[in-house]
Amino acid sequence: MLIVRPYQLLCIVCSLGEGGSVPEAARIGELVDRIRSNPDMPVALRCNAGDEFFYQDPGAEDDTSEGVEFNIKRDMDILQRLDLAPGSILPARILLGRLFKTIRSVSGICSYDTVTSEAWRGCRRAKSGCYEKGLAKGIEAIIPPRSQEAMKEDKKASLRDMYEADTIKIRPHILLCAVAQYGEGVRPPFAPDNLPEMIQHIIKNPETPITLVSGADWMMCGSC
Repeated sequence: MLIVRPYQLLCIVCSLGEGGSVPEAARIGELVDRIRSNPDMPVALRCNAGDEFFYQDPGAEDDTSEGVEFNIKRDMDILQRLDLAPGSILPARILLGRLFKTIRSVSGICSYDTVTSEAWRGCRRAKSGCYEKGLAKGIEAIIPPRSQEAMKEDKKASLRDMYEADTIKIRPHILLCAVAQYGEGVRPPFAPDNLPEMIQHIIKNPETPITLVSGADWMMCGSC
């Protein structure tokens, strides 16, 4: 599991717009590398919230140079925008997807229009446009899509497993998707998934057993 301060998620996006030149660049680069190598890695968002959430407080080691209150408020503002509680754990892919959709600007998070003291000056990059440039590159800049070659190989392997299996394991809602695709005229070969191939297999082999399970995506969605 990867432990991250909420503000570091914004630094990741900002680094995309400034070529990696952000505060704690080495740490942010490490986070990007780990997420890129395992996009489904669980990420825990920990911050110094205190009170009922004191159990997950990480301490001030990763605080930036602004004041203590600034660091606390910034993290809490980010969690509020993400609709998450301190200590929340989500897969990196889902967490970044939520970030890209909900936090479109760092104004009012990493800096303020009115600054009353040095402790509240905020990050000098907050108004540079780096975050917005990073957003424009999309989540693909952090988690690259799989190559066409890899998708083709996984499609072959997953189809082979489906054809050779004693029973086809499938999530219940995938059956609805398969029927909907068939009704729309989708037929094999179909690169994105194996649903048309599954329908054709059943038409040719109507006695094929089907087991409804949870989390069995390989036979149907190996290519995607």
